[in-house]
Amino acid sequence: MLVIHGIIAAFVGLIILAALIAGLFMYVGAKLAMVEKATFGRAIVAAIGCSLASWLLTAVFSAVPLLGSCSGFIIGLAASLLVIKFAFETSFGKAFLVWIFHLFAEVVAVFLAVVTFAGALLSFFTLPRV
Repeated sequence: MLVIHGIIAAFVGLIILAALIAGLFMYVGAKLAMVEKATFGRAIVAAIGCSLASWLLTAVFSAVPLLGSCSGFIIGLAASLLVIKFAFETSFGKAFLVWIFHLFAEVVAVFLAVVTFAGALLSFFTLPRV
């Protein structure tokens, strides 16, 4: 039972870390795109909203045979752009530039999650040396 609690705690920690990383990258992207209302708080809100929108829509549409995953990604991208546009109160062009930084942050977050969970699982299945 303790192992399950540890895995859940690590998962929650990774979600928080991913939101902070994505928010940081989106904040930097918003500053580089010269978004007027770029703050770290708005970037965190946008990062959480984009992640929820893209992951949920991709999951829902992946149930549709053939083009489900592709259409889910495209609709998730459109929803993410809307989230960024409204969070930063900016144009779609600048929102797209910020989204590129969000995409990079998601790749970094997934890499960290894989490395963290792989290490946790490896230590769980490795026998202690006596």
